[in-house]
Amino acid sequence: MADASSPPDFDDLPLNPGDPPHSAWGLYDIQKVPSFGRQPFHKDVIHKTPRIVNDDVWTLNTQSSTQCKLRCNRGPSKWKLNNVFTGDGLRHFAYQKEQMFYNGVTLDDIHSGSDAVVNGIHEWAKRGIVGRGILLDFHSWRLAHNVAYNPFESGPITLEQLQAVLRAQGTKARFGDILFIRSGRPTASQKDWALHEVLLSGWGMPIGELFDLDELATECKRLKRWSFFLTSEVCNVPGGVARSVNLGTSSLIY
Repeated sequence: MADASSPPDFDDLPLNPGDPPHSAWGLYDIQKVPSFGRQPFHKDVIHKTPRIVNDDVWTLNTQSSTQCKLRCNRGPSKWKLNNVFTGDGLRHFAYQKEQMFYNGVTLDDIHSGSDAVVNGIHEWAKRGIVGRGILLDFHSWRLAHNVAYNPFESGPITLEQLQAVLRAQGTKARFGDILFIRSGRPTASQKDWALHEVLLSGWGMPIGELFDLDELATECKRLKRWSFFLTSEVCNVPGGVARSVNLGTSSLIY
């Protein structure tokens, strides 16, 4: 089998019987070992028993492929969410009772082998996540209106309250908006697992969490504008469960 680090002679093409004349199909996309003896990328998908939940662990040498660069634009018109957050994919959290992920995918489907990539984040990487983002600064609104809220206890933020935040900001929500809610809830608090079930496994909707939105809220208030153009670059990991911002790009551009 040909090695991309030692390209074959032209006379040795095609590489595989039945391939078109002079083709080099498979020379590059079958390469498993990076150049200069670097460690190849490795992914482990871990079933978090007893729940129907998966995590994944990535091991990679950042020099083994195109390096990921984080944009941090601090000019008057560009900002970046400069903190670590997690972006949950459709392999992460299932309907616990039904034991099914999005579109009926099961744990066996996901753990059937290293080539099983169904519901992986690589599908999002084909186009990325791009759209109009809006910030609903619930935290500032509740302080201004003396609305009781304990971020260390589980409790709802109602639709009526979010609609009141929109009116107070003068923001109009549109179909397809990417919604950010500044709840004032610290990262130490527990997640709302039911929301994970519905959004991820029911709707096939990406979730981003653990954002630090304080600086963004301050800038939105200064500009008196809570809508922005958002881009989020997804790591192209076949069968990936989730991603970290440290391996992609998340820029907010007003």
